[in-house]
Amino acid sequence: MPARRERNDMSARSGRAMARCGTRLAGAAVIACALLAMPARGAQCSFSTAGLGFGVYDPLAAGADTANGTLTVTCSARTGGERRNGFTATLSLSIGSSGSYAARTLRGGGDVLRYNLYLDAAYTTVFGDGSAGTLPMTLCYRGSRRDPCGGGGLTAGVAHSITVYGNLPPAQDVAPGSYADNLVATLTF
Repeated sequence: MPARRERNDMSARSGRAMARCGTRLAGAAVIACALLAMPARGAQCSFSTAGLGFGVYDPLAAGADTANGTLTVTCSARTGGERRNGFTATLSLSIGSSGSYAARTLRGGGDVLRYNLYLDAAYTTVFGDGSAGTLPMTLCYRGSRRDPCGGGGLTAGVAHSITVYGNLPPAQDVAPGSYADNLVATLTF
């Protein structure tokens, strides 16, 4: 039986570019949601996001622009086996319009702004699908008899917030305007 796939497009709007102390830009990463479920599994999951907006970008600023976004995931066990033994879910992000995890790009007009999304506040682990040096987010839900998580684990049926850390490097000389990228977040369970 084929996997069920659902999409929920979430959008983020960026502010208008303004002139102050040089060229200023606005950028947003828009994340669309997709659920992949195996019907034979006893878990049911849903998730949502409001996207991530960098706001107004100043290419003359010395440091990077950073922004955080949140993905909210809720998974519950529907069958006895899943409730007893626990289960895992994997959340991954696509590359977006750049075609590479090395540097995702926000596009506006004919220009691009390099940025990336990370799993950590130190901006060292690129949030991806496990390829090209990236990592997905693995969510482990403990069962009543067995904990596949090695201690702890998440509670099924409770919404869990996952922070996504965005970093937009400084000194990118581009025209004023609105810049955006579209990514797909996929939850496999």
